[in-house]
Amino acid sequence: MHDGRRQDASGDAGFSLIEVLVAMSLLIIGVVALEGVIAFGARQLTASQDQLIAGQRAAEAIESVFKARDNRVLTWAQIRPPVTRTPGPGTTTGVRPAPIA
Repeated sequence: MHDGRRQDASGDAGFSLIEVLVAMSLLIIGVVALEGVIAFGARQLTASQDQLIAGQRAAEAIESVFKARDNRVLTWAQIRPPVTRTPGPGTTTGVRPAPIA
């Protein structure tokens, strides 16, 4: 019966050095690829968590502006101030921030 292993004259069966090197190379490639996938997943998880927090904070800010407008704490002019021109590097427009009550 032949199972892919070489058998030398002394009767000892084993793997050749080339077979061991190929197997180790494949194993190392697999481990490195798995590490890359895990690192990518961790980065995506962190980024999606930050995006979720940013989205929730933006929605909360918009809700507070609408609530202030509806309760007549702020006027529409205070919520949406006119655009002012400000010189700056690479841009010629800027927005004046709304006053916070």
